[in-house]
Amino acid sequence: MRAPRVDSTNLVSFARDCLARAERLSPAALATRRLAVGRIALDVQFSDLDYAALCSDRVGSASPGAGLTDATVYAVVAAEIGLAALPALGGETFDRKRFNAILAEDGLRGTYMREPRVWQFFSDRTRIGVQLVRDGAGRPAWDDGAPLRNFIHWALPKGGPRLCHAASLGRDGRGVLVVGSGGSGKSGTVLVGIARGFMTAGDDYCLVEAEETVRGLLAYRLIKQDSAGVARAFDLGRSLAAGAVNWQGKHEIPASALRGGVFAPELEIHAIVVPRVARRERSAIQPIRAAEAMRSFAPSSVFQLPDDERAGSVFAADLCRRLPAFGLELSTDADDIARALGELIDRNPA
Repeated sequence: MRAPRVDSTNLVSFARDCLARAERLSPAALATRRLAVGRIALDVQFSDLDYAALCSDRVGSASPGAGLTDATVYAVVAAEIGLAALPALGGETFDRKRFNAILAEDGLRGTYMREPRVWQFFSDRTRIGVQLVRDGAGRPAWDDGAPLRNFIHWALPKGGPRLCHAASLGRDGRGVLVVGSGGSGKSGTVLVGIARGFMTAGDDYCLVEAEETVRGLLAYRLIKQDSAGVARAFDLGRSLAAGAVNWQGKHEIPASALRGGVFAPELEIHAIVVPRVARRERSAIQPIRAAEAMRSFAPSSVFQLPDDERAGSVFAADLCRRLPAFGLELSTDADDIARALGELIDRNPA
């Protein structure tokens, strides 16, 4: 059976129908998990028990409280809501800006992934979201490393914390934000740090709250790193059960494979650090301008999310102007990198 198609004329009605169908699902047929991410709580209804277990293991706090629910998300297979075939988006190209504008006119957020076919919708008014996949294996390859990412973004209150493509590292409750594009050494720097006693509120993504104090808030309990980075971080004879590699050739290392206390619920952030793989004999720290920090931080933070580019760019620019920024040219010695990280944290007192 050929799936019907969705286009600009019926996108809103399709989104509304999917949300309404999800809300009519019987809770008894689904697995419910409460996930606390930063200062919000998501109640997620899963049709796939394996996906429920993965999200419970990786998303937010390990022990969510019993506070108010900020949003409810249905992560289900299309057949669960009565769709025999999951529709495709019509047209040759996905015009993200137009797609978002059509939904926004009706108070909706959403995105579409063509292959594998996935629809995600969220209502700002009802605080209900739905993720539809063809089957249990029909999620994007990157999803295991940042599950429910878009729903976390949509559920956050306006003017509050933002989900950023950035890492954090600190000790004694204080730390730095580590930013950079793929291959810059961001995740490797974090893994070196936590192997030597530092804590993190996120390796790849974290929530950044920029109020009177800037804070990094925990979004995911997961470290991603390639085999060379794992070997470099744990070169003191310590072992790590890193498991298989993902679609990027990186290990996805859960909290259970690391020492206790690695993931901090929050860290006070006092500086932005831009690492660079320099293979020096000794790591070097140097102040950099806000514009350079902005170029390393903003693009991936803004464009890895499905919408809100303008607000995301303004947030990143304000943060880079507010915090001192440093370039960190990385040596090949893990202990030396940890020394430099400690110096960065200690030189920026509260």
